[in-house]
Amino acid sequence: MAKLYISEFQFMGANGYDEASMARQPPLVNQVVDFTAGVAASAAFSASTTFVRVWSDAQCCVKYGTAPTATVNDMPMAASQPEYCGVTPGQKVSAIIL
Repeated sequence: MAKLYISEFQFMGANGYDEASMARQPPLVNQVVDFTAGVAASAAFSASTTFVRVWSDAQCCVKYGTAPTATVNDMPMAASQPEYCGVTPGQKVSAIIL
């Protein structure tokens, strides 16, 4: 199976400041996108989301935007390696198996 796990966050650090490279828990939203059958996109990020943590159980490529469609030429992600990315509320992330 190929799934992309997405956790949306608003703040970094224990007090909501960028003083530490860690996500402030709990996440605002958790999503799972199944892209086993081909390219798939998440739901739009919440109005408070400013960054996301993504983790995939398969090697893939991801693309962020308002209506993204990932291709094998987009940003590659290794399986089982989390990535943190700054985003804009309302954006989505799309994934495709690499």
